[in-house]
Amino acid sequence: MVSRILSVLAVTLSLVYMAEAFAIPWSEAARKIDYKNSKVVPPFCQVNSPNYSGARYKKKFGQDFTWINHYCDAKAKIPVCWDYPKKARNACLTRFMRGAQYAIDHTKNPAYPLLPLLYTEVGTLLKNLERYGESIHSFQQAINKNKKYIPAYSRLVDVYILLNDFDRAEQTAKSGLEQKKSKSLKRRLEKIAKLRAEAATKMANESAPETAQ
Repeated sequence: MVSRILSVLAVTLSLVYMAEAFAIPWSEAARKIDYKNSKVVPPFCQVNSPNYSGARYKKKFGQDFTWINHYCDAKAKIPVCWDYPKKARNACLTRFMRGAQYAIDHTKNPAYPLLPLLYTEVGTLLKNLERYGESIHSFQQAINKNKKYIPAYSRLVDVYILLNDFDRAEQTAKSGLEQKKSKSLKRRLEKIAKLRAEAATKMANESAPETAQ
């Protein structure tokens, strides 16, 4: 009885939270977030961190680092999008995808070290938006910029798995492992093998003749 009451209470509180979240437009909720104090952004975005040095990062990454604030601001606000229903969520994700894209579009140095990360961020958001073709292209651009950037390989594998393209998923994982050791890619290869086995079993069961009664 107690567990049932607690369960009902949890659902009620969840519904109240959702109602409150939806009452505030995502654009308004996002405005309250300052990336300089955010913990979800990379260290080079954490301007208010005691150890932050803009000059040091600019020396490390080059002149194109000037535009990184657009990415940092959007990165900090993206979690807000997931509190909303699909239509609003997609509008929110599309809006904040512009942050990484802006940094890419204003990059002059083709060897800018942060380009692989930026392309991967765009690819991830495109995947979340179910724009898989564009997502694949973005991950491929990240890999072209840095053959050893494993996050791009991993997320590209995930897209191919979603599309049930196990051949390309496996090929991509193996290509990444040729460049660099990676536990995440090894786990994905294991997942691909498991999914292939499940698909083969399902196909065999569907094609097997029914036993006469």
